[in-house]
Amino acid sequence: MTGIKLEFEGNPIPWQRARRNKNIYYDPQFQAKKNIGWLAKSYIDTYPPIKNLAVPLSKALSVNFSFFIPMPKSWSKKKRFLKEDTYHDQTPDLSNFVKFYEDCLNDILWLDDCYISEINATKRWAEKGKTIIEVQI
Repeated sequence: MTGIKLEFEGNPIPWQRARRNKNIYYDPQFQAKKNIGWLAKSYIDTYPPIKNLAVPLSKALSVNFSFFIPMPKSWSKKKRFLKEDTYHDQTPDLSNFVKFYEDCLNDILWLDDCYISEINATKRWAEKGKTIIEVQI
């Protein structure tokens, strides 16, 4: 099985609904989705094992999402130590994180997120925020 691993530094981004201003609907995350797309595209273009794959992928995929949420600076050292690498049980919802990155990688990594047939996802506390996406083909 061939695998692709993408890692995005920085706080994971949850999906938000489209907004309405008078009679105009707009995506409040348009620029963030574009930025993640550019990062993924540049990674795919420069990483040799991925170069040989026909990207965007258009077959059944298994995707593993790992979201690392940064701990608040206000927490004591003891609490930070106890919470390190434990499950994050607060908002935003895990499904919102997954949906955002599924949308970002449409037409870049996979042709459409309908090709994802299996998802494993976790969100955990960490010192620094990051997102890791592993795709099994």
